[in-house]
Amino acid sequence: MRFTRNCLNNIRVNELSDFLHVIYPFLDTLGPLNPKLKLALVGLSDVSKELDAALPKTNLKGETRSVNEIDDYRDGEYLTFRTFIEAFTHSRNATTREQALLIHDTLKANGYTLNSLPLKEESTTIRTLNGLFSTGRHAEAMAGLSAQPLWQNVMVAQEEFDTAAGIRSKLAVAEDAGEAAHVVAKRAKTQCTEVFELIEALYKIEGKAEYADAIGKVNHEADAVIALIRTRETLAKKKKEEEEKKKKEEEEKKKGTK
Repeated sequence: MRFTRNCLNNIRVNELSDFLHVIYPFLDTLGPLNPKLKLALVGLSDVSKELDAALPKTNLKGETRSVNEIDDYRDGEYLTFRTFIEAFTHSRNATTREQALLIHDTLKANGYTLNSLPLKEESTTIRTLNGLFSTGRHAEAMAGLSAQPLWQNVMVAQEEFDTAAGIRSKLAVAEDAGEAAHVVAKRAKTQCTEVFELIEALYKIEGKAEYADAIGKVNHEADAVIALIRTRETLAKKKKEEEEKKKKEEEEKKKGTK
């Protein structure tokens, strides 16, 4: 089992900072398992803090308000789903009650009071739950309770949140990160890669489930970063094509007026 490293290739400085903040708690749980890894994680934490300090401060009050409003909507859809499941935990039908308790216990184990979590952790929790609810006994329970439509509402709200957060991120990264931040970001990528390689080596030797679990969680967040990078590249390509098309049309128009 290996980490998804290509998310670090075209990541922007601000995005790297956000990514490190999200994945570090997963990695930090592995520190007690190995002294060398614990030391490497301290180094990653230090360079992450240094990167934060090097980043320019951007005023995004308006965009933050929009993100928070959509987050409130997302929390409401989640609460509706949770309340729906809770009602079935009191069912007299043994099968229905068992299915509801399975989903209910999964919610309790993965951020039951969603709005008490930081925004990024809320998104991670919802994506984790979506993965769980899509397979095996959880998927069967969701179908048995006819709960998919309500959960789909949660995922639609999550997509809206991702869009708003993405717009905010694009505004933030539009700011010049500065030479100092780029230099620190380069060291942060190197340190992050070293941590990844060490964990992979330890997992290969020891085979502990904790390593596999952390790798899986980090890769889940890496996939989201890769999706963001691909979307940005697609938009940039589309914009370039539109500009070239407009330029060509203007040149043809000028030729026609001669």
